[in-house]
Amino acid sequence: MTQHAFGLTMNHSLTISGYNTRLRPVRLADAEFILHLRTMPHVLGTVGDTVPEAAEQRQWIESYFERPNDYYFIIESLQGQSWGTIGIYNFKGTSAEWGRWIIIPEIMAALPSAVMIHQLAFDVLGLTELRGEVVSNNTKVLSFHRRFGSQKVGVARHSRMIQGKWADMVQFTMSCTQWPLVYKNLHPLAEVAGGTLTMSDLK
Repeated sequence: MTQHAFGLTMNHSLTISGYNTRLRPVRLADAEFILHLRTMPHVLGTVGDTVPEAAEQRQWIESYFERPNDYYFIIESLQGQSWGTIGIYNFKGTSAEWGRWIIIPEIMAALPSAVMIHQLAFDVLGLTELRGEVVSNNTKVLSFHRRFGSQKVGVARHSRMIQGKWADMVQFTMSCTQWPLVYKNLHPLAEVAGGTLTMSDLK
């Protein structure tokens, strides 16, 4: 299994590294980067609405720091270059939702970050289930979930307001009992993707 580094000294200090990628806790200084990600043209309409200004994003991050069962990460290179975001939140007992998942388009960090967020959920936090919701028009991410091995469990019709319109949300789950086999199948592919990230990061 890939070697990982975990930090568990306090809330919002959890870190995981693997596949030449790191998930490290969001900081106030990340507000501008997060706002940039969430307002990229290809992202608009496929994720929930965001605040319009960096100052408001910093306020949101400050309120996030007060929520103990809410984990928000920057996806970055081992050299500290920010590539995207991902998170675990909406806990219901030992089940939680993962999302806030946005990556700069040219960076091939989707599979490494998705594998690591599941490792963190099941191997570190001890969750029994990870849920996911994807806007029904986000075909690329829907396809990723299917190929990743997540189980589609339903569609919540008109359940979220995005850019002034009600959106359908496709719902997925992954259980802790499913995860070992999924990990076994995906680990080699994540290693290959991590090698690609290494090469791109050295350019």
